[in-house]
Order: sequence, then structure tokens, then C-alpha cells
Amino acid sequence: MVRAEGKKAREALTKKEYDRTTAKKRRDTKKRKQHSSQPQDVARRTAPYRDGNAAATKADLMVEARRKNIRGRSKMTKAELTNALK
Repeated sequence: MVRAEGKKAREALTKKEYDRTTAKKRRDTKKRKQHSSQPQDVARRTAPYRDGNAAATKADLMVEARRKNIRGRSKMTKAELTNALK
């Protein structure tokens, strides 16, 4: 079953972009690669659909962390803030 975010991300791609991603994944699978990343331009287009905080800036995350009173937030990276807010 496709998650709603995945379906929206898929719908945001053109057929050509989706076909390029699929072809790359198939090539990488034949090379026995365990993980295949999307082409960079496609990854940028689908980023907002992957994670609710992916499009948030570090400043946005800091505001949310301050609101939730998360300790040590001033020394955290964006990734650490994202994890702390989950």
C-alpha cells in the first residue's frame, strides 16, 4: 500500500522523471546495490512530501523546539532538531 505522502510525491513528478527514477533503481538493483537514491532534481521535487519538517528551516525548527521547551536546542543541528521534535 502506498502512503498518502508517497502518492502525492509520485503525482508531483512528470512521467519522464518517474521513468528516469525507475530506470536508475533497476540499474542499481542489477549492480546489487542495496540502496538507490533518486536523481538529484527528482529528489528536490519530492522532498516536501517525504517528511513534514523537511521543508522547514532551522529557524522554524528552533521556534517549535522553544515552544516545546526542548533542552539543548541551541546547540542542535537541523537533523537533531527534527529528531527531537518527533
